[in-house]
Amino acid sequence: MTQSIIQYALIQPAYLGASALFFLAIREMSNPRQARRATKYAIGAMLLSVAVTLFSPNTDPAWIVMGFMGGAVLTYANLSQGISLPIPQVVVLLTGLGGLSTILAVAIRLAGESQGILTMLGTAIASLSGSLTISGSLVALGKMTKHPWAKNPKLPQQELAVRLLSGFAVLMALWMTVHPNLVTFYYPVVILSLGVGFLGLVSVRKADIPILTVLLNSTAALAAAGAGIAYSCTVMIITGGLIASTNFILTRNLCQQTNRTILDLIHGKKPEETNQATSTSSNEASDQPPTPTPSEPTVDVETDSSQATLSEPPLPTDGQ
Repeated sequence: MTQSIIQYALIQPAYLGASALFFLAIREMSNPRQARRATKYAIGAMLLSVAVTLFSPNTDPAWIVMGFMGGAVLTYANLSQGISLPIPQVVVLLTGLGGLSTILAVAIRLAGESQGILTMLGTAIASLSGSLTISGSLVALGKMTKHPWAKNPKLPQQELAVRLLSGFAVLMALWMTVHPNLVTFYYPVVILSLGVGFLGLVSVRKADIPILTVLLNSTAALAAAGAGIAYSCTVMIITGGLIASTNFILTRNLCQQTNRTILDLIHGKKPEETNQATSTSSNEASDQPPTPTPSEPTVDVETDSSQATLSEPPLPTDGQ
């Protein structure tokens, strides 16, 4: 009884408050002048959600404390050795770690008691999106650091392989959702999704890595929402859905500004190629002969005279 009172009187309102702060942060990010305020809202939302989770009755705080300590130790070790990455690479790396955390979280959830359909649905969403985020972040990081394996390779039957891997991964995820006892399907879904992320995003141009980073933020947030469904966590579902949708809309808008689609971005097409293809298709569509225009008066200008004479078409005579 006491846990139920704490759950509905304190924890759920706090989660809703954290979700509202996340929403305000996303709204304020639309204006560059209010970006600092948006960052403060996001920090407050994260602190509130972590604090509520830490003091929840069914939470083991040891894992959260270990996570804080591990992150602090790694940060101090890198800074003490003078190892620092540029901000874009740090953002991509943290995005990939977010996908990895969701995969591990749902794996721990599967190791527990018998699972239901909602738990397996969240596991399927988290495994597909999280694995795609991990491999896509590695591809983006490789292109930023100019690794040889990330130089826009054109593999044979690459598009066909991506379609086959995507189809198998989605089918296995759906089958796992319908049949919750097939927990072992989780591992092939993760492996197939990792392959889809690598083969599907390795053709992205280096100049389009910022747009790819926004897309990966969307998939990472979707994975977090899936983990929220698996754990029945309200704040993860709401904030993950909000961040995933806003980043996907932002990705689409950025692609439209260069007259491309998200698929054009993934296939590594340049804006000039899409513009040329659009102009060619429009020219082919206008193959009709031009309609004749009625005769208009012509102006005859003589070079050695400054006067212009206006000649009109002849008027019809009475006999015509």
